[in-house]
Amino acid sequence: MRDAQGEVRVGLICLVGSEVRSIDDSGRLTGFLTFERTSIRKDSESRVKTQAFCLALSFPSLSLKNRYGVVHLSTGDILRAAVKEGTALGKEAKGFMDRGELVPDETICGVVLDRLKERDCLEKGWLLDGFPRTKTQAEALGVIPDAFLLLNVPDEMLVERVVGRRTDPETGKIYHLKYSPPPPDVPKERLVHRSDDTEEKVKVRVKAFHEHVKSVVGVYTDVLIEVDGTQKKDAVLASITQGLDKALAKRKSISSSSKIVVKTLQTTLSLAAFIGLDAALRQLFKARAITFPSSLAGMLGLLSLLLASAPKAGSITNPLLYRALKPGTDLLTKWLAVFFVPALVLLPLSAGALAPSLALRLAAVMVLGFETSLLFTAKLAGLLTSANDKAVYTSSTATTPVIKPLAFSSSSSPFNLTLQKSLAVATLISGATSVILSTRMPSTSSSILPSLARTLFTLLATLLSYVTGSRFPSKLRKAVHPLISCAGLTLALLSLHARLLSQSLTTQLQAYVSRSSCPAHLGGGDILLGLLSPSILAMAVQVYERRALLTRNLGKIMGTCLGASAFGLFSSAALSRAFSLPPALGKATLSRCITTPLAMAVAGLVGADAGIAVLVVVLTGLLGANAGAARLASYGVSDPVSKGLAMGAAAHGIGTASLAEEPEPLAFAAMAMALTGVMTTVLVTVPPVRAALLMVLMGGAKAATVLP
Repeated sequence: MRDAQGEVRVGLICLVGSEVRSIDDSGRLTGFLTFERTSIRKDSESRVKTQAFCLALSFPSLSLKNRYGVVHLSTGDILRAAVKEGTALGKEAKGFMDRGELVPDETICGVVLDRLKERDCLEKGWLLDGFPRTKTQAEALGVIPDAFLLLNVPDEMLVERVVGRRTDPETGKIYHLKYSPPPPDVPKERLVHRSDDTEEKVKVRVKAFHEHVKSVVGVYTDVLIEVDGTQKKDAVLASITQGLDKALAKRKSISSSSKIVVKTLQTTLSLAAFIGLDAALRQLFKARAITFPSSLAGMLGLLSLLLASAPKAGSITNPLLYRALKPGTDLLTKWLAVFFVPALVLLPLSAGALAPSLALRLAAVMVLGFETSLLFTAKLAGLLTSANDKAVYTSSTATTPVIKPLAFSSSSSPFNLTLQKSLAVATLISGATSVILSTRMPSTSSSILPSLARTLFTLLATLLSYVTGSRFPSKLRKAVHPLISCAGLTLALLSLHARLLSQSLTTQLQAYVSRSSCPAHLGGGDILLGLLSPSILAMAVQVYERRALLTRNLGKIMGTCLGASAFGLFSSAALSRAFSLPPALGKATLSRCITTPLAMAVAGLVGADAGIAVLVVVLTGLLGANAGAARLASYGVSDPVSKGLAMGAAAHGIGTASLAEEPEPLAFAAMAMALTGVMTTVLVTVPPVRAALLMVLMGGAKAATVLP
C-alpha cells in the first residue's frame, strides 16, 4: 500500500470470519481488506445483525471505520452497482453471482484498483470489503502486515445468517427473519430475498472459501492472531482493538533508524544495479567496437524488458524488475540535473579557443536553432496528437504513485537550510583538508590522500552549489535555472581552491574532470558525470510508468522524432551558412539537438571538431533548461505529449532533466531524447543525407570536395 506521497505503508491485516484490515504506523487505518468467506457480500448495510452469542458482521467494519476515519469500500456494492447499470462488468459479474460462484480475480481486481487510486483513498486510507479472497490476490498486494487477525466463525452459523437475510427495497435496510426481524410496521411480503442467499448457493461459496482460505492465511502465517468470532459483539470488538493496539505498539517500537536503514539499503542496491548494468554495457560495447552510446541502447533494452513483463489489465502488482529498479530510479530522477553540471563547468576550456566574432555568430545559430526546433517539434507533435490523447496524461495501468522530484519552479525550495549548512561545513572541512595535504605532501609523493581530499571537496562543492542555487528566491530561480547558478558557484569555489593551492583554474578544472582510468585520481566532476549514464538507463522506468499513454501515441512519437531529427540537421546547416560560419564550425552545429555521446559520433561522421560539437550541445541544452518551458508556454503548448517531445527533441538530456518535476512530460522527453538521438545519427550515416547536409552548409561545389 502507498500513501499520497508514494510512501509505502505496511499495516495490520485482520481476517474477520474472513475480513482483512490494514493499519499504518501512525495509527490510522489505511486499508480494510475483507476476505470473502462463503462469498457473503459483507458491505456496511447488507450484513446480518445477530443476537448475543454471534458477531454482528457489520459491527467491526463500521466501528473501525469510525474509529480510524477511513474510506469504506465494498466490492459487493461496486459489483451490484455495475449489475444494476448493466455494464459489461456488471453482466459478467451477474452470471457468476447468480450461480453462487465467486467473481473472477481479473474482474474484481480491476474494480478494486480503480477505486483505490482515487484521491480520498490515497489521502484518508481505505477500508475494503470483500478482498482478498485468493492467494493470488493476497500475494498481489505485495504487503506483509504487522498482524493478521483471524476471527473464527463456524460455517453453519454463517450459512444460517445468510439464508435468513432479507432486504427492504424501500429503505435499503437489512433484516434477519430470526435474529433481527423487521418491525411490525414493515410488511414481510415487501422484503426481498436475494437470489444468491439460498442455502445451496451459500454452500457453494463456503466450499470455494475453504479451497482458498488456507493458502491466503499462509501468506500471513508469521503475523497471524486468531480471535473467537462467536463471542458477544463487544467482546469481539475488544479483542480486535486489543490486537490492533498490540500491532501498533510493536510497529512504533521499531526505531525510525531501522526504517531508514532498510530504505537506504533498498535504494543503494537499486542504484548499484543501474551502475553495474551501465558498466557491463560499456564494456560489452567497447569489446564489440560498437560506437552507439551504450546507455541509450540500454535504456531502450530495459524498457523492452519492462514492457514484456508488464502485468495484465487488472493485476495489482508490478513486475519484480520494476520494483527492484524503482528506488534507484527515484533517487537518480531527483538529482538528474546535477549530473550535467560538470559539462557546464568545463565550458571555459571549450569556448576559450573561439574568436569573439565567431562566438557571437555561433551563439546566434544556437539560439535561433533551438527556438525553431522547439517550435517546429511542438507544432508537429500537436498536429499528430489528438485532443483526446493530450487530455489523458496518466497511465491507467501504473499502480504506484510516482515520487515527486525536486520542484525548482515552485515557490518553496526543495532543500532545507539544514542540508545547506551541513554541506557548507563539509565543503569547508574537505577544502581545508585538501589544501593542507596538498601543501604538506610533495607532488611526487605516492600517497593518494591529497587526490582523495580534492575529489571529495570538488564533489561537495558542486552539491553545495546546487542546493544553494535551488534556495534562491523563486523569481530568481525562474529567471536563472539552478543549473546555471550551480555551474557559476562551482566555478567560483574551484577558483578559490586553485588560488589557495597556487594553481591555475585550468589545472583545477582538469583535476575536476580528469577522466583518469585510476579511480583514486577521479575528480568530483567525474563521479557526477559517471552517474549520467545510469540516469539515462533509469529513464526506462519513467517511460514504463506511462506505458499506456506512450503506447497510444507511439506512432505520433515516432513521426515527431523523425521530423525533429531531419529538421534539426538541416536547419543547423542552413543557419550556419546564413551566418557565414566556417565549414568546420558549421559542421559542429549539426548535432546540437542530440546528447553528447551521439554528437561526438556525428562529428566524426561529418569531420567536425568533437570538442566544439560538445560545446554546442551543452549550450543548447542549457538554453532548453533555462528558457524551454517559458517558450513553450508562450506558444500555448501545455499538454504533456507536445511539451515533452519538444523539449527532449530540441534540448536533449539537459532539457529533459529540467522537466524532472513533471513526470508525464519527462517520460515523453526521455523517449524523444533517445529516439531523436538515434534517428539523427542514423540519418547522418546515410551518404545521400550527409551529402545534402554539406551541400546546404557549404554549397554544391565546396561540399563535393569535403565529403568524408
